[in-house]
Order: sequence, then C-alpha cells, then structure tokens
Amino acid sequence: MHARKPRNTDLHIQDFLLHPIWGFVEEDGDEVQTIDYPDSLVLPIGGDVLFVLCEYQFNDGTRLNGVVFVRLLDQSFYILAFPRHDGSLFDYPVHSPLAGTVTPEQLASNLGKTVDEVFPIKFETPFVFENGKKLIGEYAFPYHLNRKRANRQK
Repeated sequence: MHARKPRNTDLHIQDFLLHPIWGFVEEDGDEVQTIDYPDSLVLPIGGDVLFVLCEYQFNDGTRLNGVVFVRLLDQSFYILAFPRHDGSLFDYPVHSPLAGTVTPEQLASNLGKTVDEVFPIKFETPFVFENGKKLIGEYAFPYHLNRKRANRQK
C-alpha cells in the first residue's frame, strides 16, 4: 500500500525518512504517493517528476538531509528543498521558472548560515537510475561563481 498526501506541499522531511521517493499520482494532479523501488535501489524511469530524499553538503562541510525535485525526462534537478525546524520543507528553486524567487540570502538565513557557508551546495541520493547513473549534483548561484573567479584573479 502506498502512503498518500493531498499535495506535495504537505510533505515533511519525516515523510521522506520513512519513504525516500514520492511522485504524483496523476500527471496533472496535486496528490502525491510513495514510489516503490526494487531492493537494488534503482529508480524507475517514467512519469514526470520525483521528489527524492538526499543528503546535502554545504560549503562549510556540514551535512543535512533534504529533498531534491527531479525531472525524469533528463534526470535534472530543479528544486532543492531543506527542512525547517518543524519538519516542513523550504523550497529553493534553481533550474525552473521559479528560479530567483528565493534569494541565496533567504536560504542561508533559513539554514542559520551565511551565504558563503552554504554555497556551493552538493547533494547525493542513495539511488541509481536504470541507466546506472547515481543522482548527484552541485549548485552554486551565479553571484557566488563570479565572486569565486574574482577572488582567484587577485
């Protein structure tokens, strides 16, 4: 039996610790459910989007469980989600039309860190796609990249 929630916005980090992968019940609906995967921890390729438990590593070396939103079509990530103190998730859109709606400073503040302590953000899930690729990524917002390059040139 699959666990279900009325909307993906109702998911908390505790839901992902119990069931690491969630997806939409219907392509155009809001209801989400857990996605079963084989013992080999291979993610199914199909459907549109998955919400997957991950471990983030911040620039200061600290780690935190969170969630990455993944487009299955090209296995790209488009939202990084971080737990708040109450377990709800704080979304940080990166490769989506919503990118830029949350500033790096807002994310850092939510995490109780400075921007330099947060970025770049690395993430990794324990899952492997059917094509054998592990879901691993890194995100550094453009300001941080430009600042890093400027510091190297000094």
